[in-house]
Amino acid sequence: MTAIHSWVPVLILTVAIGLAGCTYPTASGYEVDLDGIPERNDGGFEMHGEVEVADTTAPVRNFTDVSLKFYDNDMSEITQINLGRMSTDSSVAPIRRSFNISLNQQPTYIILESPDFWNSDVSVGAYRWNGGSYTYYFVTSKDERFPE
Repeated sequence: MTAIHSWVPVLILTVAIGLAGCTYPTASGYEVDLDGIPERNDGGFEMHGEVEVADTTAPVRNFTDVSLKFYDNDMSEITQINLGRMSTDSSVAPIRRSFNISLNQQPTYIILESPDFWNSDVSVGAYRWNGGSYTYYFVTSKDERFPE
């Protein structure tokens, strides 16, 4: 066996193990990623981050009324950050937007929303409090926003 052939199984196994826990969308050509670290502290909450529209297919997509919504354990909205219009084409609207928020409540769900997300093949980033930390997941329909 040559030197190259001896490391190929190790490489394949390493990649397979590394991807085993990923929750990336598989059926979508568009993603709206939520990049940030949600933190609970002394009964409050802080998050600083960025929202980015990414496309893996054409044509250009525009999303109106994009917002980052914060929900409590009963799935009632606490507050939201309005991000406005976003697009896969930076000449039309921003591809990414930064945000900062501090709350006196601790949200259970943090979800990106837009009426345009629920009418097409878009995977949207979200976080859910699991009792010890926030877990990142993707939402592909309005009915999937609040997983159990």
